[in-house]
Amino acid sequence: MQTEYANQYNAGGQNALIDGIFGTKDFRTGTWQGYFDKDVIATIDLGSLKQIQSISTQFLQDQKSWIFLPTEIEILTSVDGENFKSAYKKQFQKVKPIDAPSIEKLNIDVEEENIRYVKIIAKKLGQLPEWHLGYAQDGRSWLFIDEIEIR
Repeated sequence: MQTEYANQYNAGGQNALIDGIFGTKDFRTGTWQGYFDKDVIATIDLGSLKQIQSISTQFLQDQKSWIFLPTEIEILTSVDGENFKSAYKKQFQKVKPIDAPSIEKLNIDVEEENIRYVKIIAKKLGQLPEWHLGYAQDGRSWLFIDEIEIR
């Protein structure tokens, strides 16, 4: 991880995003890694060159708890860990009020040979929207991510 997660939302530590344990809609279960007012940058080293078919990850949205989806996500691949190329990029829609917690799962097909590194960059929302109760307090958003799967 290039970005430091919040200690109280560590989901078990450094390898939590690849431990096979999926988060639920309740962030209090301890299975999500939380990042306060930070972009998430995570690089996974597969150990050797591999052919991969898909990459997936998921994000939690629980607006009442100040947890929002990223504004943008990009997935990159590399052979050497230095030179990355974009395999997927998505801009999320403008934020609208949503009462119930939800999980946004992204699954992309990748048909590439000789991949060793996968990098995920998720951009934070930052300041809460004007309609949010925390806006008046200059509130900042959380970004919760869990489970990066590479098949």
